[in-house]
Amino acid sequence: AMGEIIGREEHAPRLGRLLVGEKQKRGTGLGEKFIRLLMQECIRLYNPVSICLFVLEKNVSAMGLYKKIGFHLSEEKIPDMVFQGDPVKVLKMVIPLPQ
Repeated sequence: AMGEIIGREEHAPRLGRLLVGEKQKRGTGLGEKFIRLLMQECIRLYNPVSICLFVLEKNVSAMGLYKKIGFHLSEEKIPDMVFQGDPVKVLKMVIPLPQ
């Protein structure tokens, strides 16, 4: 698994470049554990009121994992990404944190 905490841009703090990797390792809990660790580090570094991430609309399995963790879809519109010459819809997900 890999990913990063983006702390000094618009929509920050944000988890980015999240990837579990090999398909045979998906569904083993690795992604959830990794995202929760990133969230803990994000809280330690920034003490935010919420954390967000972006996800491609067609990445249903990732959205399911994020929802399981507590993220919900934001109504904020994010510009489409261009992938291989075609526009791809990007969604923003947010998790509020207890203060």
